[in-house]
Amino acid sequence: NADILSANDAQTCQELCNSCQGTASFSDGRCECYVSDDNAQ
Repeated sequence: NADILSANDAQTCQELCNSCQGTASFSDGRCECYVSDDNAQ
């Protein structure tokens, strides 16, 4: 489950993903946040 976020830098990407208990992946200027379905709200 990957959500593409409009984060303009890796720092912001990491912070956004941490707030969702997700794992951040930043590449080619895109922020991808992988969130486990176990934490569905």
